[in-house]
Amino acid sequence: MSGERDRIESLLDRAAEARDEGDDARAEEAAREALDLIERGSGDASLRAEALLLLAEAAIDARRDEEAFARLDEAAETPEARAEAALLRARLHLLRWELPEAEAALGGCVGDPEIRAAALYERAILADLAGDVERADALYAEAARLDPESFREPVRMSDDEAREFLEEVLETLPETVREALDNVVIEIVPAPDPASDAGPDTDPLLLGLYEGVPRPQQSVANGGTLPGRIRIFKRNIERMAAFTDRLREELRLTLLHEIGHHLGWDEEDLAQRGLE
Repeated sequence: MSGERDRIESLLDRAAEARDEGDDARAEEAAREALDLIERGSGDASLRAEALLLLAEAAIDARRDEEAFARLDEAAETPEARAEAALLRARLHLLRWELPEAEAALGGCVGDPEIRAAALYERAILADLAGDVERADALYAEAARLDPESFREPVRMSDDEAREFLEEVLETLPETVREALDNVVIEIVPAPDPASDAGPDTDPLLLGLYEGVPRPQQSVANGGTLPGRIRIFKRNIERMAAFTDRLREELRLTLLHEIGHHLGWDEEDLAQRGLE
């Protein structure tokens, strides 16, 4: 039996490591194998809950929402997994723009400081999306105080500073690219809004968004040069930065990424043109 447990723990460790490395497919495969062994063998509740949480995370990332909710319901049957399951449930509600439900789920995030800090951080994001900047920043600060290794306060930059910086980035682009942007409006906004043109399916944590017809698809039939719009979601980007130089780099990369969408380029095209 100890050999089977060692195998299960190894699979769960492999799944967690794969998630940290961004290899979602490998993480899900290992977690599924672990769950299968658990359910055919010992049925250890704590190991089963760990596998279910990993599978819920994979389902959330893939936006298989109903599967994710079901996995979280199962995991929450194990007392020691309830707080983490509540945290993941809150994130899933957030991604679905169900903000009151996300806030309610966070009420179950009690226990050790790491869980409490993560819940505070999620509440800060909810406040950001609601436009309550003062409350959001207070919550970010409290999360960073409780768990400084996992969370930090966002680096802030005024809209004017961000706009000036992005204008400098545009000046560095080839003339042909700048000309292609003549009919594109570039806006700096705090965060996505499901009531806007982006619609309710827009990821609340999105960094930037291009709306319009990419140049390769434009023709006389659709108006030739229809106006386009690039929106830069500054507070989402600020949340990623540990220092000002990093914030500037994330702003630059986001702008270039959205310009690429307008031009019909992918990441490889941007790299080949030295615009990554």
